[in-house]
Amino acid sequence: MFRRRIGFVVAAVVATTWVGMAASPTSATTPKPPKFAGAAPAAVTCAVKAKLKFSSPLTLSGGVSSVTVKATLKDCVSGDSALVIKKGTLTGSFAGSPINCAGPSSGVAKGTFSIAWKGLVNGVVRTTTYKGHATFANSPVTTAGEQLVSNAFGQEGLQILGADSGSFPGAMSLSAFSTDTAATVTQMCETRTTTPAGHGKGIKTLTLTGSATVGSVGQMASDGAGFCAALASGLVNCWGSGTDGALGNNSVADSRVPVIIAVTTATGLASDATHSYCASLRSGAVDCWGLDTDGELGNGTSGGDSLVPVAVSGVTSAVAVVSDGDHSYCALLASGGADCWGLGTSGELGNGASTTSDVAVAVSGLSGATSLAGEGNGSYCAVVSGGAVECWGDNGSGDLGDNSTTDAPVPVMVTGLSGASSVVSDGTHSYCAVLTSGPVECWGAGTDGELGNGATATSHVPVTVTGISARSLASNGNHSYCAVAAGAVDCWGLGGIGQLGDGATANSDVPVAASGIGDAASVGGDGSNAYCAVLATEAVACWGAGGSGQLGNGGGANSDVPVTAGPMGPAVSIVQEGSATFCAPLASNAVDCWGSNGGGALGDGSGGAQSLVPETVSDLTL
Repeated sequence: MFRRRIGFVVAAVVATTWVGMAASPTSATTPKPPKFAGAAPAAVTCAVKAKLKFSSPLTLSGGVSSVTVKATLKDCVSGDSALVIKKGTLTGSFAGSPINCAGPSSGVAKGTFSIAWKGLVNGVVRTTTYKGHATFANSPVTTAGEQLVSNAFGQEGLQILGADSGSFPGAMSLSAFSTDTAATVTQMCETRTTTPAGHGKGIKTLTLTGSATVGSVGQMASDGAGFCAALASGLVNCWGSGTDGALGNNSVADSRVPVIIAVTTATGLASDATHSYCASLRSGAVDCWGLDTDGELGNGTSGGDSLVPVAVSGVTSAVAVVSDGDHSYCALLASGGADCWGLGTSGELGNGASTTSDVAVAVSGLSGATSLAGEGNGSYCAVVSGGAVECWGDNGSGDLGDNSTTDAPVPVMVTGLSGASSVVSDGTHSYCAVLTSGPVECWGAGTDGELGNGATATSHVPVTVTGISARSLASNGNHSYCAVAAGAVDCWGLGGIGQLGDGATANSDVPVAASGIGDAASVGGDGSNAYCAVLATEAVACWGAGGSGQLGNGGGANSDVPVTAGPMGPAVSIVQEGSATFCAPLASNAVDCWGSNGGGALGDGSGGAQSLVPETVSDLTL
């Protein structure tokens, strides 16, 4: 049956790769946790530029104190900015000897401390040392019982900045303490010195040299109004629209920079494109947050959004999670089965019923599944052992490929298909499968040529896409597909605004080559009739709709041939958003985004409506 398409999604999770990476054909029969896009680099020793940012008052009473820093790690080889780290350790060294400074000379000096920070000024490292001590009268106690402490060192954004002496801005509020109640303070002083000699004005960063493990950006997902990113550490960062709690940070406010949510062990992400997300966890559980009109959070409730992540009831062995883009999710299990929850009126939960469920239910009879894909209109397909494909749910246009148009509440076999390595949907009643031998087979709606077989008719069984041998496949969610084959990108289907990239603005019912691309590694679409490809050079080329800057080339016009997005760093993959925004995780582990900035979807802190060139997402927390 047909249903109104509420949001865009092209969701596919292959059990052995990250979404957005080129998926090589595989005959794997046992699901494995997805790998991150690029291995996390080994520990390296690099200079770190940082602004001190204290999370709590720092008490200098002895020992070593830790503070929280916001730092940008520089790549050891290229010197390019690699990533943003928000947690690190700076240590203060404490001295126990008296310090000579102006003030009363009587009494015994006790309770001294010394703490030093390094600052970079015009390429010269200067060390500013801050020392203090107190002297006490009428006190026989030991030095250990008398201390000089700072009790107001908790300023946000505290830096070595501004003063000619190189001092900290504002006053260090000092206090003296003695265990002897008869003791009186006769002297309390502080000194600041900067070496080499010179003014400290202009010192905006601190320099910390040490060993740091660089985390990598893994899987990203979009709900059509923002993004969430799972990092190698397991942390999840979200930015953009906060409608219905989509950012998972206990708020409904938009955020133009990433916020950290209470998910720390994520292995994968998916969104149903309607203000909710789900994350698979290392434990095998799944957490979801955001909109919950149809039980899509899976925690036993519906009709009540959750502003923070909640656990899906009954899922304990998930290795990946995917959505159909229409208020439901399915989790691929380590056993090769699947659990689904949310809207189920077309049978998309696969449990033999056509009813909604606010807890996870098992897909009936499914075994040996190695990957899942969701269509966007209430159906799912799974690649199973041996490369067969089983589908369930909405079948109004032959979406399930079983030579019928009858909805199926349990999996049915796609007719005559074997040797599939992955399945992708265009989000509008069609699927295509890449076979291990290279051909592509498609089925479902074909009125715009999206089946690629030289016809513009719907097919209820798979038909072979004409003349290509593909390595990977993507869709922009609107009646077209693009395949990467031997470095070329071939596209077919809807092409009225140049989204096929062949220099024309017409539909094509057979694959046509995107002009000038011969070294593509992967391709992705954004839901607004545009595509971008990552090239072997790690550059990005885009084509199609460009009115919101989603081509990233500095213009705001459509292009029927690929244009270079940039300037930007070396890209790893492409992640699309359903409202004219692209993001690219970079080899440096940063993320660049371009196009529409509605709700803060670019994540760079800017307030503009769009960006015509890539902007770096601010402060991803590893």
